[in-house]
Amino acid sequence: MGDTLTTILILIGVSVVAAALRARRKDRCMTWFDGHDVTLHGLESEPVSGQLEVESNAYIVTYDDASRPQANEIFYASEWESMAWLERVSSTLDAKQAKARLKRMRKAVRPGPFARLGRDIRILLNSAKDTVLEILSALMAATRKATPIKRMGDDAAMLDKIKKEGGESLTAYAHEPVWERYRGQKVILEALNGSGLGFEGILVEYSQSYILLFDVEQEGRDILVRRDLATVRHILR
Repeated sequence: MGDTLTTILILIGVSVVAAALRARRKDRCMTWFDGHDVTLHGLESEPVSGQLEVESNAYIVTYDDASRPQANEIFYASEWESMAWLERVSSTLDAKQAKARLKRMRKAVRPGPFARLGRDIRILLNSAKDTVLEILSALMAATRKATPIKRMGDDAAMLDKIKKEGGESLTAYAHEPVWERYRGQKVILEALNGSGLGFEGILVEYSQSYILLFDVEQEGRDILVRRDLATVRHILR
């Protein structure tokens, strides 16, 4: 009974922390385009252009097309999954946005010691999360063997819930060590699953869901593409 109670308390604690973080978390790549004019591909049969607002659980697009009856549209997280890739041209940025873009790019590809330390800590937390989940799984298996009495619920189901509620929300890097080596360099993205989405540009950032390239095919053209549709394959000289 004590072991079951411990499991339940762990689940509650992780879920509460995860819920608090989820309410504030935004995809780190998507935030680079918050408040900017972008062209979205995949949401509709034709590309859609407008100003993008990024929220933790939704995306708001204020359309450029004055012929549309709606001024804007809210896409919730599950609907946004159909967004295959987006692009932004720096010529559409105002002076303040262009300066911020350049500053963030320099910081991302040539991070100072504190920025590097912060990134390393987040990557470490991501690795620690996986280790903790493995330990919980082992403890639950050992407890199940040592305690023959009927347990409250299924341990495997509890662990799956911990992974879903906590593991996916506490960190959002989906860390790729080899990509870390080549941030700031020109790379080629290879299309996956027949998507046809191959691009060449500077690898600036990546997240659990997206890859961000700058200066794609021309200076000032930035691309964000889903990770299930393309991956980093080649590094250019």
